[in-house]
Amino acid sequence: MTQYNFKFGKEELKIDVPRPGDLNSFFIFAMHKSGSVLLNNMITDVCNCKKIPFINIPSCCFDNGIRFGVLDNRIDNLMKIRGYAYVGFRNFLPYKTDFDFKKVKNILLIRDPRDMIVSQYFSAAYSHTIPKKGDVKDYLLERRENLQNMDIDLYASEYQKFVTRQFKRYETSLPVETTKLYRYEDVIFKKREWLRDMLDFLEMDIPVKIISKIAEKHDVMPEKEDSHKHIRQVVPGNYKKHLKQKTIDKLNEKMADILDCYGYNSVHSFPLHPCPKVRIEYN
Repeated sequence: MTQYNFKFGKEELKIDVPRPGDLNSFFIFAMHKSGSVLLNNMITDVCNCKKIPFINIPSCCFDNGIRFGVLDNRIDNLMKIRGYAYVGFRNFLPYKTDFDFKKVKNILLIRDPRDMIVSQYFSAAYSHTIPKKGDVKDYLLERRENLQNMDIDLYASEYQKFVTRQFKRYETSLPVETTKLYRYEDVIFKKREWLRDMLDFLEMDIPVKIISKIAEKHDVMPEKEDSHKHIRQVVPGNYKKHLKQKTIDKLNEKMADILDCYGYNSVHSFPLHPCPKVRIEYN
């Protein structure tokens, strides 16, 4: 185990890097509130099962109270073409990286941006974990207080700008030929099939019984919506319950390209991999 230490202002980021494994590295990306915890937990269980060393840079930032957005290209030193699973990303790297993502396989999970916005509101206002120290703690506590006094429609109108940038950042950063994309709506009720498909993409051989066990472990379906729990609800289209029609119309207009490109202007009837008109490959 090797420890890397980085200074960001007054805060120090410590990341323990295990010895590399005998495999090609891969990266697990997701949008904020797209099922990222589910995805990362399942892949982490796979890594533990296969004894694959994994590195969760965003989690290390959070635990150290450091905002992910302050990272710089020194982090490239942690990323290798072989040896590791890189998990936990809700954003693409916040700096211009020299790492060649064409040389590794990448998985990206997205969700209807309108549902993401509503989910982020309730998470930030009520349920998101707060770290014990650092700038992140102060930022999240201040944001929680502000959001509990903010109308959700006002929040949605503002937060859509961040969501739009997030989509565009992924579209322009992940290469078509080595990226596989999944929609939350297509996989949330098919966790076993989803996990098996991801493992096929990553060329991992795991017994069907183990795949089923991991999928069942993380198949959490709340009986009713609870704003104060991390898994508040899982059913697609929840934004219609919480946003005014005027707000929905505005989001539809502002994010029209995204909604059309990823199939969110139609009924959710795609197979695991819909076919967009953008750079990211669905298969």
